[in-house]
Amino acid sequence: MSAPSLGETDPEKPVVVLFRHDLRLADNRALTAAAESGKPVIPLFIFDEVSPGIRPLGGARRWWLHHSLAALDKALGELGATLVLRSGETWSVVEHILQETGADMVLWNRRYDPPAIKVDTALKSGLKERGIACASFEGQLLHEPWKLKTGSGGFYKVYTPFWRALASGDEPRAPLAAPKEIRGFDGTLASDTLSDWQLLPTQPDWASGLRESWEPGETGAHERLSDFIDEALEDYADKRDRPDRQSTSRLSPYLANGEITPFQIWHALSGLGDRLGNDVLKFRKELVWREFAWHLLFHNPDLARTNFNRG
Repeated sequence: MSAPSLGETDPEKPVVVLFRHDLRLADNRALTAAAESGKPVIPLFIFDEVSPGIRPLGGARRWWLHHSLAALDKALGELGATLVLRSGETWSVVEHILQETGADMVLWNRRYDPPAIKVDTALKSGLKERGIACASFEGQLLHEPWKLKTGSGGFYKVYTPFWRALASGDEPRAPLAAPKEIRGFDGTLASDTLSDWQLLPTQPDWASGLRESWEPGETGAHERLSDFIDEALEDYADKRDRPDRQSTSRLSPYLANGEITPFQIWHALSGLGDRLGNDVLKFRKELVWREFAWHLLFHNPDLARTNFNRG
């Protein structure tokens, strides 16, 4: 059975939006596409630690996930949708959701680590076999890993030419605004609670330092970016390696959880070049180091287990 195109689905049947490393409303292409479809939207987060190759989260990452999901649920609720939480193997959970709701479309933003690629490839194949419309979108990287190529058509293995290719190409797209409203699903749908997953430490509760230092979630991400631009971007090129100063962006966990995108960060720096040109350039180069690491992993799936340079 061939899957219908996104425009051929029933406007009254729900669309499922999978949240993974994209716990945000703004610049979320999958969520935007769902909202613009006019269909009832089911936002779904699957706590999957059982699919082959998926590594269980560490304690700090679990703490962050708890608070980030709580923030996402609140933000979705303000737009008229409810975040559904389920745990288990991704395809099995999605299949059950389709059976329970009659949804005829599933959308998500892409992931690039090898185990996640296998999960998402199998998901797309299974959906198409069942005639369910589906689509994946970019959003985690400034450029999809298969688009930046060397002159010979291969992938970049050295950072400097990678940076030059990215910097000399098209400007990264402008970030999308968050949907102004979402048509929520009005049916009854069971959901886990965050407390069911026991993500927070209890005995002992070692997370006091995290609570004092971080605010997980999309709002916290953008406040951190604003603080960095206002307080630490100036002289970043010279002071970023000083551990005794608050001179780094501290955006890493927000990027890892997708509470902010590289597109949003890139464009937040636009217009600052006249005053902070060298600092803006240096920070963008540091942001692109993250891009380069994902590029290498995508083209070298065994990178986490084997040497890159084997000579």
